[in-house]
Amino acid sequence: MSELVIGVLIAGLIGIGTTLVLDQFRRWRLGSDLKSALIPELEYLQVLLAQVIVDLRLKDRSIDEELIRWIVDINCTYDGPDARSDEQKKRFADLTSLSNDELLKYADATAVKGKGLELKKYDLAFMRSQLTQLSVLPTRVQSSLLILLFRIDIWNQGVEHYWLYFNCTFTANASPQLITAAYDNLGRSYGFLATQAKRICDKISDTIKLLQ
Repeated sequence: MSELVIGVLIAGLIGIGTTLVLDQFRRWRLGSDLKSALIPELEYLQVLLAQVIVDLRLKDRSIDEELIRWIVDINCTYDGPDARSDEQKKRFADLTSLSNDELLKYADATAVKGKGLELKKYDLAFMRSQLTQLSVLPTRVQSSLLILLFRIDIWNQGVEHYWLYFNCTFTANASPQLITAAYDNLGRSYGFLATQAKRICDKISDTIKLLQ
């Protein structure tokens, strides 16, 4: 084989190798940028839902010490947009000194009769916009992120049902049976939504660990 042919082959191999290295670097860089952007979005949603869980559990009088400690931990470690002030964190942390019975009394004292919760739908807008790019992340991370979107969709469906039940309680000329059923469904929706929100928050914690 002539030296010219050998030189061409070597140059070709070097070119292929360089392309592969550059492609791997591009994927690594894109993955790193995605992680840096995804983590703050996940943390923000988690702290928002944590407060919603408190509101829901206060509403159905199922709040307890363990939940309060969990919420306080999330609030005290979060320092992103809309983070609580040190004074607010302290006031919230003071609730950890209350027993379960005292927390129930607190729930009764803060309850507003006849007023529903202003529940709303949530989403991970940035993550959804990057779905076609998630393939650069490890398979476990991709799976965890997609499960998160699935659980958020369940939450949003639950919120739709909540508002349906809530509006039924104000339906003009509604039968007593319909009003009673609406209130029953409304009461059950508090527990359902609190459970779904907690599952989302727990999945966020797991996903962030995978992203770090």
